[in-house]
Amino acid sequence: MAFYYSGINNPGEVRISDAKISAGKAVFSSSNNAVVKVQISSGEMKAQKLVKDEGRFAPTIAGGTFKGGVDKAELDPYVIDGYEAVELPDEKGTYVIDKVKPSVAEVTGKQYQTLEAAFAAARDGETVKVLEDTGIDTAIAIAGKAVTLDLNGKTVESPKSGVLMAFTIGEDGKLAVDDASDGHKGTITAPWSNRNAQVIKVEGEFVLNNGVLDTRAMKAVNVENNGKVTVKGGTIRSDAPATIDVYGQGSVTIEGGGVETVSTVGNAIRLKEKYALKITGEKVKAEAGKTVFHADTVTDSYDNQILAGTFTSDAFVVKEEGKGTHFQAVLTGGTYVGME
Repeated sequence: MAFYYSGINNPGEVRISDAKISAGKAVFSSSNNAVVKVQISSGEMKAQKLVKDEGRFAPTIAGGTFKGGVDKAELDPYVIDGYEAVELPDEKGTYVIDKVKPSVAEVTGKQYQTLEAAFAAARDGETVKVLEDTGIDTAIAIAGKAVTLDLNGKTVESPKSGVLMAFTIGEDGKLAVDDASDGHKGTITAPWSNRNAQVIKVEGEFVLNNGVLDTRAMKAVNVENNGKVTVKGGTIRSDAPATIDVYGQGSVTIEGGGVETVSTVGNAIRLKEKYALKITGEKVKAEAGKTVFHADTVTDSYDNQILAGTFTSDAFVVKEEGKGTHFQAVLTGGTYVGME
């Protein structure tokens, strides 16, 4: 034992801070019938158990590192409110006392401390509801299931560096972004400027029902491998060369909401290879500093239609010198502002 208290029927008190204690069996033991108060604020303790004689010690733990056999089940009853014992991920069996992290999301009533954990737990057809403003440390992959993200009026910030995307939607995955709060102000944001980045990579299906996707990344939404994007409401905004980029084969359907490129050299929608574009919503608003559309490849194998919407830009489509335009579509409606 590191501490053995033998006072007869006399209460004792022990205070520990910044100490390094190692014991074979237990840190504390007592033959006293009275309760010994122990206050631990910091330090390192290594033993098979923290307390040998339960009921004779009343520890209160607000800090410290515990190892050697002391586990979370023994520590939890002694840790003060607002703190918890957390096992170090790279050092199994070692616990540190840290402030309780607030829950940032919930799935079917169960709360999670990270958005990544909530998405990992969500099953097909379930909704991840954001409870607090939060960030994403690693890209969230969605495959083999359809998940709805309810922004709930909160802000989700994608990684600042090291990760080039926030969400990746696999060929058999689907992500729907919604905001059930009043005002639908919930936002997925990427405030950093990384010209190689994309916030949402779509190889499956992405649906924006409500909320805001606001980024300074290279692409707000990147569509590849027959990915499908449907905008039913909300706003997708980007201060970059392209807001929605169909990099390979894919389709974009805009029924409502807005697609805005803030950059003065940017395009609201950039299209490459085989693509299908359909814009039908009267409330559709597409704004771009340079052009509304930029198509890099000629194709007539898809039915591109613009039936409605308001489009504001210096030009409707990119016209490359000596090549004209690659964009082909049937226009049967819509309002066009600032262009010939």
